[in-house]
Amino acid sequence: MRFVDLVVHGLSAMSVYADTILVRIILFALLLVGLVIAGMATVVSVRLLTTLAIPGWASNVFGTLSIILLQALIFAGIALFQLLSFRSFKTVIPAIDGPSYIKPAGTRGERAPLSDEARQS
Repeated sequence: MRFVDLVVHGLSAMSVYADTILVRIILFALLLVGLVIAGMATVVSVRLLTTLAIPGWASNVFGTLSIILLQALIFAGIALFQLLSFRSFKTVIPAIDGPSYIKPAGTRGERAPLSDEARQS
């Protein structure tokens, strides 16, 4: 297999479990949000309650953590909406939908004869 085919094959295998994967992505993003908020609280407490602060470091770290927080929230929101959009698709139930994918017995793939109108065109 070529690399592209291999990647597509792997992603296709994961797509069966898309709902489980998206829930885990949302939980990871929320964990990241919690860690970032804890980091922001640490930055504020070190800046205000100790003399360890280097001039300008708190605003740089707090700004960087704010960007990470915003990205994690947006990523979790997109994953959430993607997960909810799966509910609008029709669920395929093999016992019900399977017969529509199976050829009737006795057909071997022959084409139906052309009608007179189709032969003339």
